Amino acid sequence: MQQFLVWGDRRDRIDLAGRLSFGQLTIRQSGRNALVGVGSSALLVLQHVNANVLTRSDFI
Repeated sequence: MQQFLVWGDRRDRIDLAGRLSFGQLTIRQSGRNALVGVGSSALLVLQHVNANVLTRSDFI
């Protein structure tokens, strides 16, 4: 993913496609990128995104 907007009224969302719930996700920081995954497996790398700003409202 090249850009992920998480500020103000401009907000991108990640679709979990009904297979996962937000509670099942692990979200951690790796350098300048946020890693979103399940357990120790990263499913998505959000480049230049701070993991601390991601919340339940960023996922549908």
